[in-house]
Amino acid sequence: MTGATTDLRQDLHRAGYYPELVSDVLDVAIADEVVMAHLVHPETTFDANEVRRHVTVLVLTPTRLVVAHVDDHPADS
Repeated sequence: MTGATTDLRQDLHRAGYYPELVSDVLDVAIADEVVMAHLVHPETTFDANEVRRHVTVLVLTPTRLVVAHVDDHPADS
């Protein structure tokens, strides 16, 4: 595990929104590529009577930009 991958995992845990799930999904998407850079953006939004949490993760590898977004809003019907 490289330093950048370790930093990514630490940032996912710091964001606190299903860090193991997001990490597992990213592991599959990244495969064996090296993580060159990443951004973990947690966001909480407030509606009338609801609090919604989101996390968006960008991961740059030598060949791809991987984008993952997780939220607790139900899918559109």
